[in-house]
Amino acid sequence: MESLDQLASGLGHALTPEYLLFALIGCVLGQLVGVLPGVGPTAGIAVLIPLTFDLDPTGAIIMLAAIYYGAMYGGTITSVLLNTPGEAASVVTTLDGYKMALQGRGGVALGISAIGSFIGATIATFGLVLVAPPLARFALRFGPAEQFALLVLGLSTLIGLTGRSVILGLIMGILGLMLGLIGLDPVVGAPRLTFGMVQLFDGIEFVTVAMGLFGISEILLNLEQPTMKIFETKVANLFPKREEWRRAGGAILRGTGLGFVLGLVPGTNSAIASFLAYVVERRFTKQPLGTGAIEGVAAPETANNAYTSAALIPLFTLGIPSSPAIAVLMGAFIINGLVPGPLLFRDNPTFVWTIIASLYVGNAILLLLNLPLVGLWVQVLKIPYPILMVLILVFSIVGSYSLNGSMFDVGTMFLFGVVGYFFKKLDLPTAPMILALVLGPLIERSLRTSLEISGGELSIFYSSPIAVTLLAIAAIVLVSSALPILALRRARAAASEDAEI
Repeated sequence: MESLDQLASGLGHALTPEYLLFALIGCVLGQLVGVLPGVGPTAGIAVLIPLTFDLDPTGAIIMLAAIYYGAMYGGTITSVLLNTPGEAASVVTTLDGYKMALQGRGGVALGISAIGSFIGATIATFGLVLVAPPLARFALRFGPAEQFALLVLGLSTLIGLTGRSVILGLIMGILGLMLGLIGLDPVVGAPRLTFGMVQLFDGIEFVTVAMGLFGISEILLNLEQPTMKIFETKVANLFPKREEWRRAGGAILRGTGLGFVLGLVPGTNSAIASFLAYVVERRFTKQPLGTGAIEGVAAPETANNAYTSAALIPLFTLGIPSSPAIAVLMGAFIINGLVPGPLLFRDNPTFVWTIIASLYVGNAILLLLNLPLVGLWVQVLKIPYPILMVLILVFSIVGSYSLNGSMFDVGTMFLFGVVGYFFKKLDLPTAPMILALVLGPLIERSLRTSLEISGGELSIFYSSPIAVTLLAIAAIVLVSSALPILALRRARAAASEDAEI
């Protein structure tokens, strides 16, 4: 009850006109950041920190936090309408969101994204209020071995994204892991697979790869059409039908739980939450994902927004940033003379609970901003494709260049655009490659750190109950995913033998 009383006090502060204005400005800027492909919440927060220098610490963090979760929804807009993810967490949304737009249900896709995002973020914030201390203590128990096991569990979902061919999916996953090896060795710091190119010392930017594989390749494919005509879509029905509500409801709840749990674990990110939520949904939905299923939009969008709120728990209670965006936000804390961690609740309780209450306020503002404006966003689809193509190219070039201020990233984006074009022509799955590129460096770092701690002994993995449990779940996921595919192949083989007879 004490937490609820403090939350009520913080809500009183968050609802003052000054802080409401900061939350509104942050939400609008966040959506703009999310809409621009390649910018994303991390770069957006870093670039916009100077705007808060003249604000008091509470106002500054309210605005930057609003930019953070506002960008999460902004990335959905281009994913659904243009098949171009605005940031990493929105990559998986393109798989069904864009299909829904092609079917004339772009408004429904954006509507359920807004509603799911609001529900996921609100529930996750409520969890932050009630159970932050015990859950943060549990997350603190995740050492390198436990983190390795968790990431292996995430990597095991590759087989769930392989589509018609497990072998092709695994090959694409291996390709993603190989790309993740480029850069400096995480332990000894020596360059590898860089071919003497300084630009590759930090590895290949994930966002440039995603923008190329999904956005630029889509442009190239559309250029092949004899008449480049943007498809029409209706915005009369912004809300799902009754049957779609039923299907989306379960997806939203599952996405909320998954995003919340992953948000507690340092080293993960919202892209992992989105991908895992999508794979989990394949086990529950009757309609195949990738065909415009509403679950394929509701689950990942809810998960990444639940992750956004939950990721603040380790930061507030332990001073541990759970993701790059949170790390930048932590820098903003320090700039304002605040040190995240347990002492923050004791020394600055008014600040902490005002920020937490502002999460409720900001997410309500996002819902009010987006549902009435869905029709305006869908009007983007009516722009003649030559103009739209130029806009996508400009946004993509600006976004990729803004990552590091380097034309090398722009060239990388176009290179993977061509690669993605040929992948789509050959019907090769790109999702496993993207997920492996995200997880690969994290897995290697946690694996090598664990082995260094144990002196090279593998016992560090099976001596931890948490690690053993996670690895066992990963094995179960692999087996359960492979069995239906093997059974289908056997049935086809038997049918062909019967036909020959």
